Amino acid sequence: MRAIIVDDERLARSLIKSMLDDLGVVVIGEFEDAEEALAFAEEDIPDLVFMDVRMPGISGIQASSEFANISPSPLVVMVTGYSEYALDAFDKSVFDYLVKPVSEERLATTILKAKSQLTMRQDADRVEALKKTVRRNSLKRLAIRSKGAIKLLPVDRVLYATAAGKVVVVKSKDGEFKTNYTLTQLESLLPGNFMRVHASCIANLALIDEVQIFGNHTYGIRLVTGEELPLGRVQYPVLQERLGIQGATEPN
Repeated sequence: MRAIIVDDERLARSLIKSMLDDLGVVVIGEFEDAEEALAFAEEDIPDLVFMDVRMPGISGIQASSEFANISPSPLVVMVTGYSEYALDAFDKSVFDYLVKPVSEERLATTILKAKSQLTMRQDADRVEALKKTVRRNSLKRLAIRSKGAIKLLPVDRVLYATAAGKVVVVKSKDGEFKTNYTLTQLESLLPGNFMRVHASCIANLALIDEVQIFGNHTYGIRLVTGEELPLGRVQYPVLQERLGIQGATEPN
């Protein structure tokens, strides 16, 4: 597990870090105030936050609500010499509350509880990811709303979806359809044989006839219908892997 320590007292930080080291928890940051810790956690999310209640700037109790907005949110453990804040802390969904001086035995109990909580969270995330995959792969028809009706478009007839200004258009073998979806929403709905080939386009991989290499790291794809779509530089190696053509080389 990875943790950060937030306390304006250097000695307090040092004591907690020493015990966490002994328990196999990696401390990736130490901070004197919550604002700095929050800025760090938004870029490099820890599993655990050990934080004092009284500090310069916003309090640990206030900061715990801000940490809860980070995704995935770290488990916040308050470490303070003031036991009277415990009820307020738990009202803010604080994971645990340690009163100074903290014993190694008490800290070890917190770490065991945290490991169990994080494992359950990871298991739940894996189950949800599996459910999403099953839902995507079982989608047979895409619902597209129009005035007074809902068009049920067979997914296997969809060629691509592209953003035209603020409107996303789905092109199928049956025609073009303006939708209320965003490309990100369609990316999560369409089954695994679809791929975001460009920031503005999702394509049906089963209907790609040719991958075009224009030189200077510029690419495109041609569908079996003859239509050509852009292929992003970042997406090119991903598409190679998806199509099983990693061995293909570019012309000099």
